[in-house]
Amino acid sequence: MFSQLSAVLDSLARHSGKDPRPVGGDERRRPTVPRAQIATAVRLLQGHLQRQWRVSELARAVSLSESQLTRLFRRELGTSPAAFLWRSRIERMAELLAAQHLTAADAASRAGWASAAAASRAFKRHYGVSPRGFARDLWGEGGVPSHEERPSRAGRHQNDGAAALR
Repeated sequence: MFSQLSAVLDSLARHSGKDPRPVGGDERRRPTVPRAQIATAVRLLQGHLQRQWRVSELARAVSLSESQLTRLFRRELGTSPAAFLWRSRIERMAELLAAQHLTAADAASRAGWASAAAASRAFKRHYGVSPRGFARDLWGEGGVPSHEERPSRAGRHQNDGAAALR
């Protein structure tokens, strides 16, 4: 149990840029329950990106009020639950574009965006390049691999030799 909580806190530290563990002084007196609840909320959001979350639903799921959840999110992660979800979806979209060679619309849908246009605007705002431009930089002019480079159903390149020579 402790190692799982430690792993979640490490994850929180990576996302926030801060170490959420107490370092001494007044920090030691702070209860750990809110941190556990925020860690649970983070796991819920990242584990269910496709879900159209409401702050009230997330707060209920971790036994906090909406205002408590938002306050603790800001204190522990430096952002609101909605902004955290927004960033998590954008990052997932980038991962999908890079690893699974999807179109921008498919990646947006799989990352939980209801609108491909909204996802594209958010992606460009966050990364400074459109999803299509991001994919084009990775895969060439079309933004997705050519037929020869496209992964087969087994997830392997159909022409591994040609792709390895590039």
